[in-house]
Amino acid sequence: MKVAGLDVETILEKLFEAVLGDEKLSDKDAEKLLIGLYEGYANNAGPIVRAAPKVAGRVSKDLAPIIAGVLELITSTMDSTEVRGALDRFMKVRAKSRMASVDIYVKAGFTRQEAVSILLQDIAKAPSPSSIKTDTSK
Repeated sequence: MKVAGLDVETILEKLFEAVLGDEKLSDKDAEKLLIGLYEGYANNAGPIVRAAPKVAGRVSKDLAPIIAGVLELITSTMDSTEVRGALDRFMKVRAKSRMASVDIYVKAGFTRQEAVSILLQDIAKAPSPSSIKTDTSK
């Protein structure tokens, strides 16, 4: 497949050389390579992306036992001290992020009460995994 006059392998080689090797790319050349790579793959992958929903039901039936296994692993490790520590750190980072959002709303002119209200509305509107509708009847 050719992208911007170059085959994908050449583009990837140039990108890897720029990241891992001694070759230096200008910002403009790097941008051109990445855009070319993206557009090439996006154009060629379009039919696959559009067909994906048509096989989603079949794929989900095959993935269900794997996902169930992963969830069982997660469930059985939830009491682990390491996992608990990681979750605690995650919750702390999320709390700080939410507090920063409140502070930004206040700096934008909202009262603290309005800022908290907006944040709670944003949290309530965020999709949860159980709210995502899937059709497995196919």
